Amino acid sequence: MAAYTFLWAGDTWEQRATDRALREFPYIDYVAGDGKRPLSEVMEGDEIFVVNVKHGHLRIGGRLVADGRPVPEAEAGRRLPRNRLIGKELYVFAKAESLDRFRHDFYLDQHEALSLELIGANGARKELTREQAGGGAGGIYRQEFRQPFLLSPSSAALLRRSLGISVSDTAEKAGAELLADLAQLEHTVADKTDREVLAKARIGQGRFRSEVERRWGLGEVCALTGLAVPETLIASHIKPWRDSSNDED
Repeated sequence: MAAYTFLWAGDTWEQRATDRALREFPYIDYVAGDGKRPLSEVMEGDEIFVVNVKHGHLRIGGRLVADGRPVPEAEAGRRLPRNRLIGKELYVFAKAESLDRFRHDFYLDQHEALSLELIGANGARKELTREQAGGGAGGIYRQEFRQPFLLSPSSAALLRRSLGISVSDTAEKAGAELLADLAQLEHTVADKTDREVLAKARIGQGRFRSEVERRWGLGEVCALTGLAVPETLIASHIKPWRDSSNDED
């Protein structure tokens, strides 16, 4: 399970915070954005934390647990009334059993916000930019989260605790293993371009394994032999990757 931040612009946030919207759409039931990484790579069960920055402080609107892969707007239109479509390329819907109520006025403690460990699309860690106020460091830059970031497992756990949400140890472990791989690349691969290519591959490999487990429904058991020793299991393509279509990748 991967965890991401997702920025709701100030006008979107305030529209959702009106009394009428809070009555009619009290939950974070979907997010929508451009068809770019990492939104395009979201997998079933991934977490998306809706955020916004106001007056230099980080607002956390809540959490969405992805119900399958992102879908184009045409398909989203079959699940949403027309007035809720917002002209974006991809829509990620929330699992119905994990719907989280939108918190329009919840601010994360500033010290905790500045301690968040963020990872960009190239696998490199990102420090939060702070606005300059009177020659010194001010609050968090209001557009800092305009691109989605991958959250470290500890940062995702911090946000969950703040929101009163818990997840399984297995999900925590999967996220920790991914971040450990990315950290190792930072220390062992000097060339930035090579590091970015390998980082994308690491993220994709972990997701491929998770998708294999989900589709077979057997968890940490070999679908062919019944072997149940996780350390020996490898998620492999039956058909060579180079000969596969996009749907088969």
